[in-house]
Amino acid sequence: MIKILPYDTSYENQVQDLYEIPVSGFISLSLQRKPHSLPGAHIQTEIPRVFIVIDDISHCVIGLFNVGSRCQIFQGKVESLPYFCDLRIAPSHQNGKVLLAIIRYINCLGLDLDKGPATTIVFSDNTRMINIIEKRAAEKIPKKIPYYTKVADIETFIFQRADFFENKLYDIRRATEDDIMLMKTFYDKDLTALKLVVDFSKIGQNAYYAGQKMEDYLLCFKGEELVGILGLWDTSAIKQTVVNKYHWSLKLARVFYNSVASGLLGYPPLPKEGEVIKTTGIHSVSIKERSVTIFRLLIQQAVQSSIYPLIITVDVKDPFYVYLSSLKRSIRKKGNFYLVSESGNITFNEAYISVDVPRI
Repeated sequence: MIKILPYDTSYENQVQDLYEIPVSGFISLSLQRKPHSLPGAHIQTEIPRVFIVIDDISHCVIGLFNVGSRCQIFQGKVESLPYFCDLRIAPSHQNGKVLLAIIRYINCLGLDLDKGPATTIVFSDNTRMINIIEKRAAEKIPKKIPYYTKVADIETFIFQRADFFENKLYDIRRATEDDIMLMKTFYDKDLTALKLVVDFSKIGQNAYYAGQKMEDYLLCFKGEELVGILGLWDTSAIKQTVVNKYHWSLKLARVFYNSVASGLLGYPPLPKEGEVIKTTGIHSVSIKERSVTIFRLLIQQAVQSSIYPLIITVDVKDPFYVYLSSLKRSIRKKGNFYLVSESGNITFNEAYISVDVPRI
């Protein structure tokens, strides 16, 4: 038997153990939250709701999940929607039963998912979760389990080089506090579906913006007109992607890869086992008329500004996707973006959605 309780700091050491559980794949990774798990929950959700799963026999923490909320653009309006994230289950209990218990528990929290659906991301190698989603769609599991409606195929890119693009029309500079109102006015006009709402006045003053600085936002101007915003965010002091283990073939090839593919060709380097993959996340992208030209210029400036490889996640239907796909020196990972509801009757006809990778 298990029980599910609100997060309590007395369990933090066991929670840290859960975050060290590796994600299977050609490169085995662990998505860690050192030195403490709560700051990570706060940058993923404005109002976290973190729960832990306790085994009644061993009294150990065997699971963890966050169903907090954050403000997003939904159907052209600002809505506070739940975000389902940070799901962790101990290997000894990854037989589907604990996952189903968690989903049932969430369904009993009174979230009213038909009024305001939750959002969540499932990466393509999470076969257990995808299997449950498909079974629910086929009515093969209990009706108390909510529906997951896929609204986007997404892809994450890690890269450290971009092709040079000549710029004769635009000026790019770092933001200052004097730009806050200008940025707010511009950013709020962009109603890209599921885009996260940003309060630039809270940067550096609120847990949801931990580690951000105004100068980490790049602004693009055409004359006096602001036409683009792109944020850079190093979250490594809060959440880390750690290489747990390489497939034996990649382990043998890593030294050659780093000297040739990385050193000469510009691919992101592969760290040693046990080391953190250091990246700078791209977020809060808002560009007039979704101009790929302006996006390319901002990416070019971001590459020059960051000491680490860049990481970005986009909808494959986003106009920016074609450009990012053209970057030959990148590491890529696919996933799906879902709206979670009780009835499954979701009407969603947006051309593309917005995703901020540091908040995944």
